[in-house]
Amino acid sequence: MTRVPADQLKAAKTENNAFVGNAAAVAEGKTIFEGKGGCFICHGLGGHGDTDAGKALDPAPRNFGNTKFNNCKTDGEMLYVIRNGSSGSGMLPIVMTGMITDEEAKKAQAYERTFKGK
Repeated sequence: MTRVPADQLKAAKTENNAFVGNAAAVAEGKTIFEGKGGCFICHGLGGHGDTDAGKALDPAPRNFGNTKFNNCKTDGEMLYVIRNGSSGSGMLPIVMTGMITDEEAKKAQAYERTFKGK
C-alpha cells in the first residue's frame, strides 16, 4: 500500500536521497531518528514499529527492518511520508510542521534504510 497520493507518486518514485550510504549523514540521521524527529517513539530504536505507542496505532508504523518494504519503497516515497505525514495513519508531517528540516528528514530516512533485514 502506498501512502503517497496518486498525483504525486511518479515524482516520489524518482526522487533519490544522496545521503543513503553516506556514513556521516547516516550517523546524523540516527541522532535525528532517536531525538528531535521523535521517530523512535512509534518506530522504536530498532525500527520495527513495535513500541507501546506504535502498537496503539492502526495502521501500525512501518517496520523498517522488513526487507520487502525496503525493496519496494523508494527513497522519495519514504521522504514524502516524513515530509507530509500519512493520511489515515498516525504518521505526522514532521517536516511540514517544522519539527525537522528537509535535510534532516533525508538523513533520518538514510538511517531508516540501515534497518533493512534486521
